Amino acid sequence: MTIQWIHGMRKRMATASLQRRISVLGGLLVAVALLGGAPATAQSLHCLPTCSSVDGRFLAVANGSTLVSLSGANLELQISVPAGTTSFQLGFFDGDARGVDLMGVSHWDNGFLSVFNYTLIADPIGDRSGTTVIELLPGMPFIPSTIMPDNDWIDFTVVTGPEAQSPSGNFFYRLQIELTAPSLTVANALKVRTSAMVSGTALFPTPSPFSYIANLAGAADSRIVYPSFPAMTPTTYDGTFQFFFDVPISQSNLAVWDGDFDRGKYDGTELDTDDPDTPNAPFRPSWSTVDAIPEGVPAGLGPSTGNPPDDRNPASTGIYIQKTPSVRYDLLFPDSQIFANENPSGNQEWERFTISTAPFDDTQMDYSTSLIPAGVYELTVQGVDMQNLNALVFPGRVLCVDSEGNSCQPIRPFLVGDTVFLDHDGDGDQDHGEPGLADVTLELVDELGFVLGTATTDADGHYTFPAEAETYEIRITASNFDAGGALEGYVSTTGDRRTDTVIDDNVLTYDFGYRGTASLGDRLWLDADGDGAQESGEAGLNGVTVELLDGSGNIVAMTTTSGDGNYSFDHLAPGTYTVRVVAATLPVANFTPTYDLDGTGTPNVAVVTLAGGIIRSDVDFGYLQPPAPGTGTLGYWKNHSEAWPVQQITIGGVTYTKSQAVSIMGTPGRGDKTYDVFKQLVAAKLNVLVGNEASCINATITAADTWMTTYPLGSNVRSSNAAWVIGGPLHQRLDDYNNGRFCAPHRD
Repeated sequence: MTIQWIHGMRKRMATASLQRRISVLGGLLVAVALLGGAPATAQSLHCLPTCSSVDGRFLAVANGSTLVSLSGANLELQISVPAGTTSFQLGFFDGDARGVDLMGVSHWDNGFLSVFNYTLIADPIGDRSGTTVIELLPGMPFIPSTIMPDNDWIDFTVVTGPEAQSPSGNFFYRLQIELTAPSLTVANALKVRTSAMVSGTALFPTPSPFSYIANLAGAADSRIVYPSFPAMTPTTYDGTFQFFFDVPISQSNLAVWDGDFDRGKYDGTELDTDDPDTPNAPFRPSWSTVDAIPEGVPAGLGPSTGNPPDDRNPASTGIYIQKTPSVRYDLLFPDSQIFANENPSGNQEWERFTISTAPFDDTQMDYSTSLIPAGVYELTVQGVDMQNLNALVFPGRVLCVDSEGNSCQPIRPFLVGDTVFLDHDGDGDQDHGEPGLADVTLELVDELGFVLGTATTDADGHYTFPAEAETYEIRITASNFDAGGALEGYVSTTGDRRTDTVIDDNVLTYDFGYRGTASLGDRLWLDADGDGAQESGEAGLNGVTVELLDGSGNIVAMTTTSGDGNYSFDHLAPGTYTVRVVAATLPVANFTPTYDLDGTGTPNVAVVTLAGGIIRSDVDFGYLQPPAPGTGTLGYWKNHSEAWPVQQITIGGVTYTKSQAVSIMGTPGRGDKTYDVFKQLVAAKLNVLVGNEASCINATITAADTWMTTYPLGSNVRSSNAAWVIGGPLHQRLDDYNNGRFCAPHRD
């Protein structure tokens, strides 16, 4: 519908009345200018729909039966501010709040009194749930348009606060622009701008229509749009509008609704048609105002289907209003697909322009495509005649532009993440001492499988993605496992992908654990000839404790040698490790190291570099046994506890401390043969541990241990019992060994 020139009444306003209004408002305007602070530079602004104050492009709020509006008398905008910002500028260009200029001619707006209130509300998660009003001027919960200057910007400084901070750390506000008198017939042409610290200004939310207009409300406007008026060139308005909108996740269907585009040339040569994929009467979209009619072939200002027609007869008053071609628009996808709508809506109707991934059906869609990606979309409308009030509904928030017309980037209220870690114990949880893994690449994926973005973990293994309230999968990319990749040689303990839903808070439980596939070992042995080489017949050292330390010196694993001196550490990540033999657990205290991987200059310790997936079986330790000291009798070991090489000893499956064993060795058996075997077995084991020849007595020691298991200490076995038939010879053999009567020399 048209916005007619109605400046005549304003020109007839009494000069005295005009001067009285200017006088009353002047002081307040000066105060606003001082409180608002200096405007930001043109390079630092983000604006909607544009930053120019002379191009005639405006958002519009129209009300009243003669100013038909398909978007209602009120408008809501969203202001988003990056985390860490302490204050930002918010400015308005309310085309003409006070009526007329010094020539008595109105600018931009239509209607005698254009009274709108501008209210800023903290809305921390951007869902209209916020209620805290932010005063742009002290003591003023809203800014009335009546204090705004003619044809100029007015700016305010807003200090950010916790009342507007979202879980992501960003700040969100809702800007309400409300007509104070619903009975007024008025059209308000306006713009919004914010400082460089603010990004993502957006129309909020969908489906919520908004109107825009290339306004020309009087002769004063004509002199702005046409600087050499009445000449038609040059001009600040070429008939195009450009909008950007955000689609945060990929779609199977995407629809743009255009309303009241007044499609239909003045002479009837180009007319609106019935759009096959927009339902006809009685259907009207849920957001329709009372002015909207069902889609079909609308009645316009004959012979056109538009009111006013598109294009206007250039021979009449349309000479300054007409912009060619007839109204149309192009929808540009983020992946550079372009779809044209050559026949948008006619007078007062809504038409749907649909792109779908389903097989083409002209009753359901205008175009079929294989992909509707997430991202920033661009809609460019051509041939928008001045004074035509058009409406749009986008499937995502409209984004601001900078002074060069480039789109702002969306700011999100939530975060998803958060850690990729080294899971030493493989339990799927990050425990103390399990560090994060750096430089791991992850993908954020929506429910249709579209990759929304990638992130890389920091030095602590942390990562985040900005997010809306949607369902997301996060997955580890396959390239991480390639040669040289951050996860080369690792296997997952949690799975490589996770799905969760963001509702009203951050979701920082997308954690991923990994263990390495490398291993190292292999053997501690008794190097009988001391040559540093393992040879046939050289026995392994069992029961020795071996520790594994990471590059920071933390013990990450521990094991004990067994099976002829063997040990191993498995599931290791790539890196540098230290293998450390706990010397106190060696059978003899004064063993001499003869071999370790990086040299015996650092005895009992070897530093190993391990690549992903590598198995190293060369981390060996050789020891030369000192000369045999000779065997000691049970009396010797009873009376020389300081010579014991161990602090505890196991007999018959029962472990005794040194003091307990010494006490028992001094206890009379009184005919109980289990005491006799116990004493000789303790002495024999100690004689072996200090380095005496063991091959001749090992079998006897094992058999005696078994006998003591069957007949524990204190079982009251007598020499006449059948048990002593086996126990007696074992006792004698142990006694002979301990007294040096065979196999090993006796201790002096």
